[in-house]
Amino acid sequence: MKIKQSGIIGIDVGLASVTAVTTDRHGKIKSVGIVDISDSATYNTERGENLFLAIKQACDHAGVKGGACAITVSTPDVIVRKMQLPYMTEDAIMKNVRFEMEPLFQISSEDIVISYKLLNDYKSKLQRKISEPLEIMAVAFSRYLAEFGRKTVARCGLDLKFIDCDANAHEKLIRFLMSHGEKGLEHTVLINLRRSTANLMFFYKGRFHFSRFISTNFTGVAMDIINDPATYTGENSTFNAAACKSEIDKLVFEITNILEYEHYSGKRAQFTKTIFCGGFSQCAALQKYLSDELNMPVHPISHYLSSVYSESLPREYATLCTGAYAATLREVE
Repeated sequence: MKIKQSGIIGIDVGLASVTAVTTDRHGKIKSVGIVDISDSATYNTERGENLFLAIKQACDHAGVKGGACAITVSTPDVIVRKMQLPYMTEDAIMKNVRFEMEPLFQISSEDIVISYKLLNDYKSKLQRKISEPLEIMAVAFSRYLAEFGRKTVARCGLDLKFIDCDANAHEKLIRFLMSHGEKGLEHTVLINLRRSTANLMFFYKGRFHFSRFISTNFTGVAMDIINDPATYTGENSTFNAAACKSEIDKLVFEITNILEYEHYSGKRAQFTKTIFCGGFSQCAALQKYLSDELNMPVHPISHYLSSVYSESLPREYATLCTGAYAATLREVE
């Protein structure tokens, strides 16, 4: 299976922002629209109007008038799990996936949408009766999220084709970049760091390994970067660890524990690089601080986007629109 650019409009919905992108005929990002929504875009009837307005404004800023679109949901509303099961029928697989995923939500099982993707060859196992376990990526989210997403983009004059989760979307992005000659992305920790959440995604051989959402509070640091960008993003930038030390320590603690578990449990995954995306990846001093703490290279995602990013756009946008661009990528035969 190959990853190709679909040409549709990409939208990324997070807790603090909504981003929309369009691409040109060569698959490069042509226009970007970003709207700050802080924490107002939760998926419920009280605040749904805020999300509709944010998507509409982001599309307007990107020059979008209508057409097919895909959404990446970069919030904890979507849960992803990688599972292993013994060989069984597809109906039995779904029953087991539901058994694992439904308890993770505090809503009725009838309101949960669950899907899965087989990561190895099911038909081959069926024909050859191989006893190795089936590897499965399971995804679950509320039914309301899917219905609300379709209705919301329809109000914006768009036709929703796909809703994707953060981890799966970024796996497609990594595989797409690797197919375009980018090196060193096979064994990667990707940190999608935002004001109130951080999604830690681990990729092995270019494939999603697992992810973990943690709550953060970087609002104060975000405002510092906005008000004094040179201090944080310039060549001589510095990082005042005391300003958000507890939040940075939380990230470092989680990543270090996971890396140590992978190393000492005898698993195959050995991660060699960290990629930073989200608004904070512009902060050069924070990159250096994390690199020193994790003892591995830390690069902003913009470092790898030269093959898909138009030079006419502000460079800082590259770190903010990865989820939206990943939404435009599709897996094809």
